[in-house]
Amino acid sequence: MSTTQRLTRELKVLSSVLANRLTANPWQEKMDRALVEMVSGVLPSDPATESPAGEPQLSNVAETLAERVRNEGVILFPAAITGLLLDALRDEFQQMIETSDSSPYIVDRHDGAICVRIDPRPSLDKKAYPATNAFFDSYVFRAIARSFYQSESQGFNFNNTIFVHETPETTSPLSGKLHWDRTQALKFWIYIDDIPMEAGPMRIHPGSTPANKVERIDKRRQAEHLEGGKDNVVDAAPEEIRYLAGPAGTVLIHDSDCSHGASPVTSGQFRRIMRGHCRAAQPTRSTALQRLVLNPQRFYRC
Repeated sequence: MSTTQRLTRELKVLSSVLANRLTANPWQEKMDRALVEMVSGVLPSDPATESPAGEPQLSNVAETLAERVRNEGVILFPAAITGLLLDALRDEFQQMIETSDSSPYIVDRHDGAICVRIDPRPSLDKKAYPATNAFFDSYVFRAIARSFYQSESQGFNFNNTIFVHETPETTSPLSGKLHWDRTQALKFWIYIDDIPMEAGPMRIHPGSTPANKVERIDKRRQAEHLEGGKDNVVDAAPEEIRYLAGPAGTVLIHDSDCSHGASPVTSGQFRRIMRGHCRAAQPTRSTALQRLVLNPQRFYRC
């Protein structure tokens, strides 16, 4: 990509982000309410609130969930999003998959699978995809991510990349090997449809997070570049593996230091999910305007 093309793309992205910030989202309050209800049972006291102004009330719940995902690797909330909210997410998911040939975002294809990578997420058209924006921009997830990354001096990037992923029948799914991610991420998933065992749910190795984190940091110190599918692949006894099957609307929170991998999808089945990635912010050469507009969470100090 030439310098002119890169600058043109950056200007378009900045324009989209600014336009989105001036657009009210009709789904945001409903989505936030559903997610507050989802986490409200974590503590004995009810932290429920219906507006972002009440976000501090979620602090204890967010800290509890952040600690759980650090220790356990994943937290699963079956069928947390239902009804019209799920219908809207499903419709927007299908639109992004059906228009992937002309998508302005990066599209990966493998063995019939389609993965649309929306980066940066704030550039996703809020008018065309309000439910998706509402889900990944929820202050509930933001509070959990803030607690998770509280020790990061540079702050964090909040759901800055979204993966819209449809996988048909395959014996060789993307990221099928059991592994940890070369760059740690806190991921928020939504199951668009039911994901039974036949649809190839993600599998994990519970309890693997602490050792993998140590290994990742150690390998990063030894080598600037790690080869995916080789340097980060791990083994685990079959009886220790957990498969994260769940109904449509299931929400999954995942620390990528926990060993994980995709499973084969059987004949007649599809695995349809969306997930957002949060990461600790890294020093960058981008301009102050780009950092402020694209990654405002970089300025969070937890």
